[in-house]
Amino acid sequence: VTSKVSRDKTVFSASVFKKDLGAAMDVLGKAVTGGIDSASVEATRGSRSEMVGKHATNYRAGLMDQLHETAFLGTALGMAPMGTAAAVAGLSGPDLDAFKKAHYSGNKMVISAAGAVDAETFSGLVDKSFGSVASTGSGSHKNSDAVFTGSDKRIRFDSMGDALVALAFH
Repeated sequence: VTSKVSRDKTVFSASVFKKDLGAAMDVLGKAVTGGIDSASVEATRGSRSEMVGKHATNYRAGLMDQLHETAFLGTALGMAPMGTAAAVAGLSGPDLDAFKKAHYSGNKMVISAAGAVDAETFSGLVDKSFGSVASTGSGSHKNSDAVFTGSDKRIRFDSMGDALVALAFH
């Protein structure tokens, strides 16, 4: 099972043989619905802290984060998708459970399969693994508009040999 976090979406995926579909659906279901134990929080914290650190040294990703922060001041679209190192360090199991309940809801999910999968069997596995997911979430950004703000941000690094420039227009 792999996961990918971007500004627009979080993707959990698994590539498995047909015989392992049930086990994969169980793992994916737990990733979305399961309670979080302290060992999982510590593993996630270490992984996310490492990813935030790598993201910070990826100039292109960092530039896009700065561009979004500037163009969408004070809105959800202006926030870094990976979070900050301080925010990740302060996460707890109940924090992650609350986030999942607020933002992982049926109206925001797509569950699909490709290949030699029996549709009826797959539908049953979806019901079993994701049946406890609420149809709608209570997320605080559910209806917030991402308002474009005309602004600029200038950061100077004399030690860099290159200039990174990004422009955004409404």
